[in-house]
Amino acid sequence: VSYGADFDTHDNHTNRYPTLMRDLDAALGTFLTDVEHRGLAGEVLVATISEFGRRVPDNGSSGLDHGAASTALVLGPVRPGVHGEMPSLRHFDDNGNLIATVNMNEYYAMLAQQWLGVRADLVLSGAPHPLEGVSAV
Repeated sequence: VSYGADFDTHDNHTNRYPTLMRDLDAALGTFLTDVEHRGLAGEVLVATISEFGRRVPDNGSSGLDHGAASTALVLGPVRPGVHGEMPSLRHFDDNGNLIATVNMNEYYAMLAQQWLGVRADLVLSGAPHPLEGVSAV
């Protein structure tokens, strides 16, 4: 499901981002409450992805340009918390990007194996190992 909001905050990030997160939180909260009321909480997983992250420094227009590392949310029957190490805000790659601490293929492998019941090596190249410790099922 595409959320359809404009998360591409090249300008006015400081003012726009809190509103985007508040709206996303409300939408996800409403959805998950409905899922729970239907007795499906143990069967529904919400997993987010983004095709890009954000850079740390302001780009001169109170915004943040595209970067390499991103955040993915997994909601539902999962173990709460941060899975993977938080990227450093002081050490960047050679292009000035945050350095991702979890490969997206590990995230996709976790979704494939633990939620879809498909061996990751059948659908992802490189036979990635699933991100461990996320599933509460």
